Amino acid sequence: MAGWRQLRAAAPAAVWPYAALTVVYLLSVLRVVGWAGLTDPAALYWHDWQDQSLYVRSATALATGDLAPSQHYYPLLYPLLGLPFLQLWPSQPFFFVNLACYLLAFGGFRSVARSFGVPLWGAVLLFAATTLPQFDIAKVWIEPWTSTPAAALLWLALGAMARLWDQTSSFDAPLSLPRPFLLPRRRPGPSREPVIGSDSASLRSTPQLGPGLRRGSVEEKRAQGGSRWPASILGLALGLIPFARPGDVIIGAIIGAFAIVALIRARDGRAALYAAAGFILSFAVLATLFVAIYGLRPSPYMLYSAQYGFNFAWLGWKAYVLLVEPRAWFGEGVGLLDAAPWLLLGGAGMLVAWWTPPARRPVTLAVAAAGAVYVILMLAYVDLLPTGLWRFNNVHYFKWVLPLFGLFAVRFVLDAWRRPVTLVALLPILLALTIRIDPVPVGAHQPARMVVFPAPVGAAWTPTYFATAWLTDARGEQRNSFDYHQILVGNRVRAVALRRPFAGDERWIGDDHVRAQLEGRDTGGYAPLYLTGPWPKTTIARYGARISFGLPHWFEPRETARH
Repeated sequence: MAGWRQLRAAAPAAVWPYAALTVVYLLSVLRVVGWAGLTDPAALYWHDWQDQSLYVRSATALATGDLAPSQHYYPLLYPLLGLPFLQLWPSQPFFFVNLACYLLAFGGFRSVARSFGVPLWGAVLLFAATTLPQFDIAKVWIEPWTSTPAAALLWLALGAMARLWDQTSSFDAPLSLPRPFLLPRRRPGPSREPVIGSDSASLRSTPQLGPGLRRGSVEEKRAQGGSRWPASILGLALGLIPFARPGDVIIGAIIGAFAIVALIRARDGRAALYAAAGFILSFAVLATLFVAIYGLRPSPYMLYSAQYGFNFAWLGWKAYVLLVEPRAWFGEGVGLLDAAPWLLLGGAGMLVAWWTPPARRPVTLAVAAAGAVYVILMLAYVDLLPTGLWRFNNVHYFKWVLPLFGLFAVRFVLDAWRRPVTLVALLPILLALTIRIDPVPVGAHQPARMVVFPAPVGAAWTPTYFATAWLTDARGEQRNSFDYHQILVGNRVRAVALRRPFAGDERWIGDDHVRAQLEGRDTGGYAPLYLTGPWPKTTIARYGARISFGLPHWFEPRETARH
């Protein structure tokens, strides 16, 4: 016990939250990976996954100085961070990177939570509760994903922005003067007190105001000095975000805009220079490596992602199948709200962000804007589907916003406890949950959102899902994954539209081998057995989308009939 007390006395108080989270993280690693996965590369369940293999390939190429574009598919920051650990732990080169990113993400989260009025250990509990207890969410912090350093950078930028806004309170005149030196309010009318002139001699001759003004000046300088570290971190983080996940640049721009407003309010030019220097330094280093590999062109990853793009016209449907109930359309899965129900309270907290106290409002609005815009973009992203959310762990895209919604949920509960009228913000959330978007049969020439084909003999789920396949209809041709997605459900293949409705006379062309055969070209091989003919195949059912209202799906039997 004496040794434990000495350790507690020797370690700074700020270390203990990180130590506690490290222990919880390591226990989660054992739960997700197991001891065998840590010691035997063959037992590591993601050792043969494509994305993770490409990260390792890129890191290995960087270690040997190989800058061939073919060796570097994904954004460069994550492989670069894993490079030092290739020799130390070849099967787990990203283990320490992931742990460091997790703790750095908490560091930024802690600063934001403080601005929200959440104490230190409350922030620890909240961050841990929204990241590690649930297996399917914990593992996306442990598996190698480029979203892990992106999450750390976004939270560091948010935390630095929050610190800058906290500093601005030091520059407000009423707050820079201690209370004893503030002039008292009085009723209108003649004053019995001597009038103090505005000239400097009058100020020097007034002993009460002199020390107060001098103290305010010292506090302002101290606050300006304290803003340089957050400004530097902000610049470094924003400069690295494009090389962690290019799509997150939009969120970085939102954070940067709010930070610029804070610096302008504070009139702290030196802190602005620190932020600019940090951004230029980090961006220039990674941009130099990027240009050395790809030249002045987008990377293959950027070009491929751009082919998917966004479909904001169907945002409501995507929100329904991703957040609420996907089974009627995709035959499997659960909505994200089932796994993270605090998103409901967090959404209500975002709705009332504008009515937070003025001192907390800028940070609250900045965090709400970053979270809301990110979620909207991800819901509109064509390639993010319920089938991939859990089967292929695409929930990792949301891992940094889950603590954000948890923070708004806690803030909403606390505000509602003090001001029950705040509960009104739950009304639009609950009303939205009564909306149902279900498939309904439609005629042969009516627009359809889903068409069904007979499954080829020997069809398997994964090859069917990822096949390079085409579908033609009355308006032209569509590609699997980019324009629609095909899913094997029982002895049927569902084709779910992602960009535009099917226009009738749909014909399914199995894959590139089948297409070559239909066009009379030499395929140079054989079509996979599961895609045996005859081709093309015609539809056996067509469905449109029907919007209705009713109780949320949680109140219906799980065995409810599906199409």
